[in-house]
This record gives sequence, C-alpha cells and structure tokens, in this order.
Amino acid sequence: MADFDQTFMKKPLKPQIMSQSKEMPGAYFCHYCGRIYKWRTSMLKHQRLECGKEPQFQCPYCPKRSKQKGNLQQHIKTRHGVDS
Repeated sequence: MADFDQTFMKKPLKPQIMSQSKEMPGAYFCHYCGRIYKWRTSMLKHQRLECGKEPQFQCPYCPKRSKQKGNLQQHIKTRHGVDS
C-alpha cells in the first residue's frame, strides 16, 4: 500500500483519469480503485483526499475515524449530540 500512496501522490492526474467513463456515459470513475461518481469534482476530491489513504480524523468520543473532517463532524453531532 505504501508504494501505491507514493506513486499516486507524486504523479499528476492524467487526462484520462479526469475523463468520463466510456462504459457509463455521464459517470466518472477512479482509475485507482474503481469507484464511480456522477460528478467530476466528486471524483477529483475522492482522489485527492480519500483514495488509498487511511482515515486521518479521530472522534474524541469513540474509536470512529473518518477521511473527511465534515463527515466526522456530522458523526459527532448525530451519534454524540455535540455541536462542533
């Protein structure tokens, strides 16, 4: 997994990674993990923040971890009743 992270982070996104899927018109897919997205910006955000990375945000109230801060904030609000 370490090789994947190093390779992914050092290489710029190639045009075909940002193109629409030919198999599913109107869909964008991640060439690294195969996830499919309706919006190009969602796919790019996934590649930048999530793909091949461990969750970096830790809930202070339980073992839950999240790859995005907003998802953790929503978890804390709904599961623990605390506004951030």
